[in-house]
Amino acid sequence: MSVKYIDSDGKEKELQTLVIDQLVDIVSGKNASANRTLAAEILQYVAQKRAENEAKPDFAMHACANHTLLNIHVSALWTMHEDKYGLGTTYHLQTVKGQDGVERMEMVTVRKTQVEPTPGPAPEFTPAVPLPVMQVSDVEKAAVNESSLTFDERYSPGAVAARVAAIEKEAAVTRRMREQTE
Repeated sequence: MSVKYIDSDGKEKELQTLVIDQLVDIVSGKNASANRTLAAEILQYVAQKRAENEAKPDFAMHACANHTLLNIHVSALWTMHEDKYGLGTTYHLQTVKGQDGVERMEMVTVRKTQVEPTPGPAPEFTPAVPLPVMQVSDVEKAAVNESSLTFDERYSPGAVAARVAAIEKEAAVTRRMREQTE
């Protein structure tokens, strides 16, 4: 069973529905399958989606896209209802009640969350040839000292030491107050 539609050039084209045709053969009894119930459920979903799409006012313009997307959904539902490929993702149908009170079948994606192993410590690396380490020269030190770079005074060694002392003093006061209340 293929789907006929009119393309943007006004020509009639045909979209093949191979998986849907396979499901029809299973449900009708032409082909045997242990998943006959699943095939029937997916075909109900196909009928529902086709009816929903055909009811849209712009159906003729988007017919090919709607049918292509439906084919993709049907393939996923049929081939990936179990995680037989080890991808951690399965697809199945679920009946949900819409805001209008009508129950519909919706395709649901289930992803198995995989916990990534915690990496171990990074290996130590010792180069075959030791790399040279150059000391900072006096000229470089003088250039840094003479540069016109301005640093935020809040982060100078003296300011940091003063803030640490204030925190330690405040902590000591808090400890004394706690000891008095106990």
